[in-house]
Amino acid sequence: MRNSLIFGVLGVVALAATAGAQDAGKARNPKIGIIDMDRVGTESVVGKGYAQQVATLQSEIETARTKKETDLKKLDSEINGLQEELEKQAALLSEEAKEKKQAEIKRKAREREAFLDDGRAELEKMVQRAENQAKALQNELQQKIRPHMESVAKAQGLDILLDSRSAMALNGDFDISTDVITRVDEAEKAKGASASSGKPAAAPAAKPAAPAPKPTAKK
Repeated sequence: MRNSLIFGVLGVVALAATAGAQDAGKARNPKIGIIDMDRVGTESVVGKGYAQQVATLQSEIETARTKKETDLKKLDSEINGLQEELEKQAALLSEEAKEKKQAEIKRKAREREAFLDDGRAELEKMVQRAENQAKALQNELQQKIRPHMESVAKAQGLDILLDSRSAMALNGDFDISTDVITRVDEAEKAKGASASSGKPAAAPAAKPAAPAPKPTAKK
């Protein structure tokens, strides 16, 4: 499982931020923006918090796997010890004692196989449960980020917002990631302050919208 949360590709998202400012019949070039959702998820305060939760899930799986590997090695050591005892004492043991020792070795071997099967099944369940939790966390994070992403896009008068991974070429001048991260962090801080004071959080002030470009004169 990945250490960091991975966002689904936004593709091309049409925004209605400047629809009211566009007169019917007057064509103009759309204003396009770029957002790096991976960066928003890893650099924002709220994104780091969710990433830590995912890392904790992964750590729990690794801890459980390490413990089972240690227990399995202990069983192997016990089986090897019994086999060595049987080989060394074979000439001195009665047939009954030999059969008893062989039966103990077989019992330990069956115990090992059962432990291996049960351990594998348990780890698979842990991985599946962790993946489901990580997916839920990812969806929750996207729900928190999306309103701020749309707010920044609207404030800057964007018509189209592209995920950076779906764009063939990028120009940093059109990247709104930093603004979105700032907006997300401000909202999270306001939420924390509100929780401490018991007062409702005030919505972060929106940046003034950029003026719509003038229509290009037709020749």
